This record gives sequence, structure tokens and C-alpha cells, in this order.
Amino acid sequence: MMPARTIAPRALAALGVSFIALLAHAQTITLEPIAQIEVSSVTEIVCYDQVSQRALITLASRPVIAVVELDHPASPSIERLIDLSEYGPTVNSVACHDGLIAVAVDAQEHTNPGRVVFLTLEAGIVRAVTVGSMPDMVAFTPDGTKLLVANEGEPSEDWSTDPEGSVTIIDTQSDFQARTVHLGSDHPASEVTWLTKPGELPGFAIEPEYIAISADSRLAFVVCQENNAVATIDIDAGEVRRFDWLGTVDWQNAQGGIDTHPSDGEIDPKPERFVSLRQPDAIAALATTNGLRLVTANEGDPRDTWYRDGTAKVQGVWVAQSSKTGDGPPVLFGSRGVSLFDADLGLLWDGQGEIEAALRERRQSGELSKETAALIDERSAHRGIEPESLATGEIDGDRVVFVGLERAGMIAAYVYDANLDALTLSGLTEIAHPGDGGPTASPEGLAIMHAEAHAAGMNLLLACDEVHGTLTVFKILSR
Repeated sequence: MMPARTIAPRALAALGVSFIALLAHAQTITLEPIAQIEVSSVTEIVCYDQVSQRALITLASRPVIAVVELDHPASPSIERLIDLSEYGPTVNSVACHDGLIAVAVDAQEHTNPGRVVFLTLEAGIVRAVTVGSMPDMVAFTPDGTKLLVANEGEPSEDWSTDPEGSVTIIDTQSDFQARTVHLGSDHPASEVTWLTKPGELPGFAIEPEYIAISADSRLAFVVCQENNAVATIDIDAGEVRRFDWLGTVDWQNAQGGIDTHPSDGEIDPKPERFVSLRQPDAIAALATTNGLRLVTANEGDPRDTWYRDGTAKVQGVWVAQSSKTGDGPPVLFGSRGVSLFDADLGLLWDGQGEIEAALRERRQSGELSKETAALIDERSAHRGIEPESLATGEIDGDRVVFVGLERAGMIAAYVYDANLDALTLSGLTEIAHPGDGGPTASPEGLAIMHAEAHAAGMNLLLACDEVHGTLTVFKILSR
């Protein structure tokens, strides 16, 4: 058993946990912290196995899965560790369905094909399946018959090797047979930027990051974060149905959340406006009375080099290099909020800037911790609060979306409003972390435990903190 420190619920409040109710709604969603444990390693992705009533957590510092006992959610414990080092040096993701667990493992050289290891807590390893380069995320279809793998295919550090991004579909009902959906194309490499639509990209430059799957298990929506796009895949046919570029949001007159911080010797004039590529990390599918809806957490992802393009600064704000000298406004990475799309990736609603605006109000009223307020200031010229992870579910009849704010150490709660066909911001919860001072929490993975799925009979949210290596258990309340 791995040593773990449990932080009692009463102590969590002393560590700066706070809930902020923001907008009135028929159901207001709140999070009450009931437990936190330190895993003594960087914790990233978490899933909940309903059969064993255990949480599975990936540890970034070594190829290990931690198994967390949750029979009594207010006092969780690390039950055991599962060592996967014989399959590769790094574990990237984990998913669970009816007792079957899938783990994405990098190859020793991450540009080589990786593997997905299937296992159960009772029987151990069931099968290891070779997939594409750098398997970054795994997701079961709702019916459990297939597992999809987003093979990101990032280049080597010197860019001498750049594998093609792909999605592997593994049939869990047919001896784990696998097939690969290639997201690239045959056209030659050309000068491209983050602004370029995927149809104009060399195939190896398309990098799948995260997957959402429709409730009927027929369609997969694959975020290609650096490309600011989503690929829609017909799962049964194993074919790409379409690519959709996600566009930009506009910050007119450099207001609405983008605070410029000119450096010494800054000679660039202050632009009248910035625009942001959405560049989501996570994507989630919602089954609503209005049909399928897709939610994206628009984190952003710049690179120092990207096919003859790169990053630069305008008034201290990081932008795409090509946009600094172009005719249009400077282009930032990530839109600092969440977006709602229909099944054809038509934009229905965008929460641009509203989370940061709410945080600024709470800072003025003294409701934010000094650490969080300072971090939000520091991040304004970069990618802001960086919404990254998503967890969705039905809570007391409402479709609820939880969003991990990586650079604010918080979780935002949204409720889907069927009348408006939009999301309503319901609350923000600041995540506690061990000790005083130092960096805030950094939520990397979220998972919902529905009341009917475990003996405790309450709706819970699990959150991993990749900076401090903790797992926090929240009780989900609605009123």
C-alpha cells in the first residue's frame, strides 16, 4: 500500500476552499469538499469503476496506476498500485467500463507506436494492444463495445520525426481487434499556422487530443487541439466524416479580460483588439432535449515552433508569430472559457471571459485567496485560467458540466439550460492544497460518481491535482 496523507473535511476549509454562488438557476450546483488524500506523486487522470467501487488514477512521474478505495468517501485510501513499466515508461490516460479498465501507455520513444493495456482488478492484465504514436486519451463507447484511443503523434524534440495523428478503435467484444483511423491526408507539407484549417495541413500535423462519444455509441468527436479543430468519426465505419475548424473569439479594444503588460523596450503599438483561437483540450457530449450538444474546454496550446510559425509577444501578450506581422489582429491561444456546439459543430453559445470576470469581482470583494488572485494576474498575458478538463452528468434532473481551471486552482460548475440552449455558470470552487503558500492546485482530471453507482448513495466529484499530487472528493449538492 502506498503512503497517503488524508486531510479531514474541517481542515479543508482552513486551506482556503471556498464556494462562490454566481447566478440564480432552478438548480444551483455547489461542491462541498469532504476528503482529500496526498498520493505523493503527480496525479493526472481519474476514472471510477462502478463494479469494484474504486477510483483509478494515473501517476505522471512513473508508469503506475493508483487504486483508491472509496467505500467511505469521506475517508478514501490508496489500496494498491498497479505497475505497468513492462509496457512503457509513461501512463497517459485511464478509462473504466463495467469492471474493464483501459490504460494508455507511451512507447520508450514516444514517436513509436504505444499500447493500450486492458485489465481488471480481479484478474489483472487481460490484453495489451498496439496503437498509434503517443496514445493520449482513451474512452469507452457508452455501450462498452469499443474503446477509442486518441494517438496524438507529437514530433520528436528535434522535429526529425513527426508521426501521423490517428484514432485507434478497439473492439472489446471481438478479441480486442484494433483498426486505425488516419486523420491526415496525402497532400504535401506547406507553410501553415494555427489559423490554417485542417484541410490545408500536412497529415502528420493533425494531433488528436481528446474524444467525446455520442450516447448511441455511433459518433466520436475528436479534438485536435493545436489545429483548433474537431474531427467527427463514424465509429462503425471507421471513417472520418468531417473536419470542423472551431474559429476564434474577439476581444475588442484589447478589453474583456486581456490585460497587456508591455515589457521594457516594447515598441509594438497597443492593438485595437485581439482574437483567440479556442484550441480546446477536453470535449464532452451532452444528450439533451434539444439533441446532441458538445462542450469544449478552451485551454489553448502554443508552441515555440509550429511549421515555420511560432510564438511572439505583442504588448507583453503571447500571440501567434505570423499574426503579429499580418494584416489582422494578433491571435492568442485559447479563449479562456467553454463553448457549446451542436452535433454539426455549429456554435450555439460561448462563455468567453465570463469566468475571469466573475473571479475579478470576487477578488475585489476579498472572496478569493491571495494565491489565486496573484496567479490570475500573472496569467492574464498568457492563456489565462486555462479551462482544461471536463466531467458531465445528470444531477437531480439537470445536465451539469464541471470544468477544471488548470491555472486558477478551481472548478467551475455549469448547468445546461434547455430553453436558452446554453450553459449557465452556477458556481466556482477553489481546490485546497497541502501546506501554506506555494502554487495553487492544478486540476488535471475530473470524474463524477453518481449516487446510484456506489454504496454511499451521494453524488460525488473526484478531482486530481497534478501539482500537489492529491485526490479531492467533493459532495455535489443541488438546490
